[in-house]
Amino acid sequence: MTKSDKENSFKNYRLTQKVFLLNSIISDKTISDNGILVYCYLRAIQRTDINWYYISVNAMDYYFRQTYDIETRDKKKYVDGLNDLEQHGLIRKISGGKYEFEYDLQPLYFDPSKTNKENEMWFSVVYSDELSSIMQIDDAITKADEKMSISKAKLLRYFVNVVSTFMNVREWSYELPDGTIIDGVIGFSSIEILADKSNISKDTVTTYNAMLEKAKLLYIFRAKDLIVNFDRTITGITNTYGRYRYKDYVLRKGKEHKGEYGFNSSKEVIKHKTKNTQHRKSMGASACRFRIF
Repeated sequence: MTKSDKENSFKNYRLTQKVFLLNSIISDKTISDNGILVYCYLRAIQRTDINWYYISVNAMDYYFRQTYDIETRDKKKYVDGLNDLEQHGLIRKISGGKYEFEYDLQPLYFDPSKTNKENEMWFSVVYSDELSSIMQIDDAITKADEKMSISKAKLLRYFVNVVSTFMNVREWSYELPDGTIIDGVIGFSSIEILADKSNISKDTVTTYNAMLEKAKLLYIFRAKDLIVNFDRTITGITNTYGRYRYKDYVLRKGKEHKGEYGFNSSKEVIKHKTKNTQHRKSMGASACRFRIF
């Protein structure tokens, strides 16, 4: 192989990595936002045949931000996250100094190919570029509401919880341009459910949605219509959520959802379909297993 061939074999861009997260952990309200942030990193580096890992605060920050200019307050954020996970019995410190450690991560490991309904280990898939994009999100976006202090760790936690509500059944599969069929593309959870899962207020959900849309990480179809519930009460139709890169599919399914369950539909259809709508909402609230793709 010539020198030119070797140079051409290198990528001039960063490859995207799948990160598999247990829903039971990312939705655990007793774990701090910094703990969830660190958990995402630890799952990204974890391998099948290794249990003890060298963990560096600088390496963690580089994974998310791809810079070397970490501030002392940010170092504390990662250390606090590690300590929180250890207090929850999810990791164990072997040795370490102030910002460099050795940890046993074995309790965090799971094989997503063997996860199923019987062992109730539901998981979600996020991507390394999504995590880094959130931690590098433009300050102009995070300061959109000057009255609100924005935590990027909290925003990341919200995003992974939104992803955990995406439908993972054959009925909601989506065909990519290359012909690949995937599920886990869209969700219909209510703002109340997303607020509860992420341990934030409904107003904060609205603010975070706007930020993630502006950053082109989420695409949200807002029906702006009403629905008659099974108990005959009237509420707004839930938003349709999905990754921004699937926005055409999200838009199409959102319009179908509005047309099928909207208040303008016939009363007979509304009465007949409402039970299914409530079931769909409950599916969005519960954790679903991802098919590996």
